Amino acid sequence: MNAADSINAFVDAFIKALKSADGEVDQETIDALEQQGRRLGDAFEMKIKQRQKKIERLQNELAKYKE
Repeated sequence: MNAADSINAFVDAFIKALKSADGEVDQETIDALEQQGRRLGDAFEMKIKQRQKKIERLQNELAKYKE
């Protein structure tokens, strides 16, 4: 499980816990928290992919110098 999947799993568990709170948390709040959590997971995943591309580019440049 990667970090973005972990964030999404946390959001799922958190929302499930909120929904089981016997109506103490209104649906609008639950929806807003879920949306924020999903956006966080998406942003984190995008940032990881950007970093990975940068790492791959640097590895390719390094490989050219080793030749």
